[in-house]
Amino acid sequence: MTDRGAESTGTTSGSPADGNRPALNDVASSQPLVETLKNAHTRVREAENALSEAVRERDQLVRKAVEEGLSKGAVGRALGITRQAVYGLLRRTPQAHGTATDERSPDLLALRRQAKAATSWLSVAIQQTERAESEEVDGMVDGMLAVLALYVAASCAIRALGDDHPAVQQFLGDKEVGHEPLKNSRDLLAHFDAYVAGDGNLQRAEIDGQRRPNPPDARPPLMPMWGGGPEQQLTFITKTWVRSDDGKTLLLDGEPLRQAGVPCMETLDITIDLRDSLRATGEIVGECCKGAGLADRRDVRDLLARAASSADG
Repeated sequence: MTDRGAESTGTTSGSPADGNRPALNDVASSQPLVETLKNAHTRVREAENALSEAVRERDQLVRKAVEEGLSKGAVGRALGITRQAVYGLLRRTPQAHGTATDERSPDLLALRRQAKAATSWLSVAIQQTERAESEEVDGMVDGMLAVLALYVAASCAIRALGDDHPAVQQFLGDKEVGHEPLKNSRDLLAHFDAYVAGDGNLQRAEIDGQRRPNPPDARPPLMPMWGGGPEQQLTFITKTWVRSDDGKTLLLDGEPLRQAGVPCMETLDITIDLRDSLRATGEIVGECCKGAGLADRRDVRDLLARAASSADG
């Protein structure tokens, strides 16, 4: 009779005590397979290293392409990936000039959006200015469009840099070719119908900080003038209520001055030199591009140089 207790605790000859280890003859028979696995793993590691190097090289080429002016959409189409995927590649690839700027920073991304918008509108302004110059005496409409594009370009740069930036302070304080003549010209063009009707904001009387609508008998005409050629001056001649040296409307009994019932008005010239304004706007857009890390891009350099050369005539 067999002892079941001895049977349950006994071991079979040649088998491992824990039931997991292979017998010696099994190990010997598996040696070729082990070597094959090792060789396969080595090839995988070599392939992974080669792939990593290829990915790094591709990412560096993507960074270089973007910094040289190729759009992210064009890069995406070349690689067969989305624009968002291109952003992902850029985020993990340092800039060629070695700055430590975080590509994922929301502030930097917002700054770059404003900088790119500024350069786009500056490009439009350059094209319109050049067209206006080529038309000479017939360049008024192109000159007007140049003013609108310059204003938007400058506004994008100002918003990106902030009012406290030295370049912005200089631009805002420049009453010859800076923000003031550009804004006045832009406001007139944006509300051209009101000025043609003689009731534009600058044509009105300002009383207690408010500009009153002009009465029917005080609606002055508007005469646009174009300098043409190398002058590139756009001038709007109209009238406004008589003002003191500090710009305040002169009043009598709380109303704008009249003489014998006729409104007392003076000539108002709104003049902008496109070339000088183009130069000033190009400078502030250039500062914006520096802050956004875009100043070294070839297309940006070419654009800013073109704005400066156009302004020099």
